[in-house]
Amino acid sequence: MSRFRFALGLPAVAAFVALAHIGRAQAPAASATTPPASSRAATPVFTADDALEINTATIADVSDDGRWLAFTQSVRRDAYGNDYRHDADPTYVHPTPVRLWSVDSRTGQRQAVFPDKRAVRGMRWSPDGSQLAMLSWNGDVFEPAVWTRATGKLTPLKVPAAGRKEQGSTANPAQPATEPGGGGSR
Repeated sequence: MSRFRFALGLPAVAAFVALAHIGRAQAPAASATTPPASSRAATPVFTADDALEINTATIADVSDDGRWLAFTQSVRRDAYGNDYRHDADPTYVHPTPVRLWSVDSRTGQRQAVFPDKRAVRGMRWSPDGSQLAMLSWNGDVFEPAVWTRATGKLTPLKVPAAGRKEQGSTANPAQPATEPGGGGSR
């Protein structure tokens, strides 16, 4: 009879520590349509409001040494306003706001990357775990940004405009070259 062993690596332990403390995260602010939890009557029936308030935590990245964990926290209600009719369109994105956390796997201490929920994705720790790169929604597109753990400062990165001419170039890369008289390129 063989025996199976279950070994937890450092990233798995970090994830467990982070997710174990998720219940202590800030609760979503009550709105005009959502009564505070204390005013809702306890009921044995699972309601639509209950479904919309389920916390979801997703591990975004773990640093190379396993010390730093980035994870997102959201509730289904955060996705209000997304247009799901465009799911077949690969250019359409759902900019759903999430709370982004940085967790020290050695102590379980966590730090909110932003004071509020924001639409972010593609988080990656630097090799030394001092910075977290991400794509942050600016209202029109996702743009790259870097968060520095020690200072808590977010630095947006500048991306060249599409079709920008390279230094010394006179051709517009967005248009094919044409011959005089309107002929196309060969």
